Amino acid sequence: MNTIAHLLCLNIREKALLFKAQNVSKHLIINLQKLEFMKHIYLFLFLIFSHQLSAQWSQVGADLASAGNGNPISLQFNPSTNEPYVAYPNSATNTFKIQKFICTAATDTDTRTECNSYTWIDGINYTSSNNSATFNIANGAANGCDSLVTLDLTIINVSDLTTTTSGITISANNTGATYQWLDCDNNYAIISGENGQSYIAISNGNYAVELAENSCVDTTNCVAITSVGIIESDFGNVLVVYPNPTNGNLSIDLGAIYETSDISITDIYGKLIDSKTMTQSQFLNLSIEEPAGIYIVSILAGDKKAVIRLIKK
Repeated sequence: MNTIAHLLCLNIREKALLFKAQNVSKHLIINLQKLEFMKHIYLFLFLIFSHQLSAQWSQVGADLASAGNGNPISLQFNPSTNEPYVAYPNSATNTFKIQKFICTAATDTDTRTECNSYTWIDGINYTSSNNSATFNIANGAANGCDSLVTLDLTIINVSDLTTTTSGITISANNTGATYQWLDCDNNYAIISGENGQSYIAISNGNYAVELAENSCVDTTNCVAITSVGIIESDFGNVLVVYPNPTNGNLSIDLGAIYETSDISITDIYGKLIDSKTMTQSQFLNLSIEEPAGIYIVSILAGDKKAVIRLIKK
């Protein structure tokens, strides 16, 4: 069904004008009579063409100044044409004809290079490169038509975020980045001066490295270091001492339950501070009441021995 044209504004100096729009299938004729005294008439029509363009409003205007020389004037709309809107007189029929406007969407490409991920105008978060996504911006073109945008997205990232641990040394496996080591236990605080590919922990804790590569910045997973201060150990990698340095209280995980565990604590000069024996224990909870300084903790459990250098703050 063709839509009915609605008159928005008709400015008349001398005489009232009767406007009648009829719902016809091919032509809409508007007869404007007795305009001999009018210098300028601007007629604005809003037309919806549900059979041509889905719910699209189009605005047209015709300047009928001094048209017709006193003769009746017709304004004709022909919905069958595909040409843009134009208003031109036909001297033989004294008719102004407005032809249908076809709104062709403008096209454009949004080219981007982003780190790790990117949320585009369609609301989708892209984590990999994409050159096929499209988004239509209604009335986004300069001529008032739609604008169809194609995404050309390249996702780049830090190439390697893995690390390797050897004793109390953590190394970044990425050889093409710049480095900044972080203390995970202190809200990822920067460790001053630690900008090399490897970091040797001076205290037990959790550490990560921030890598900058390809104009991107990313951070590795935190790595736990638990063997700072272990001078000698028959327990292998399962022996864990934390925290070290300590405020006085510390725990030692032997990695397994031992029937008896003999513990002795001495100061740096060999003076015995404390000694005790624990039974059926894996976790040894110890306390040093002495002033701040360096202490040596010796453990003998079964046939295994460990010597730990402990710092009390």
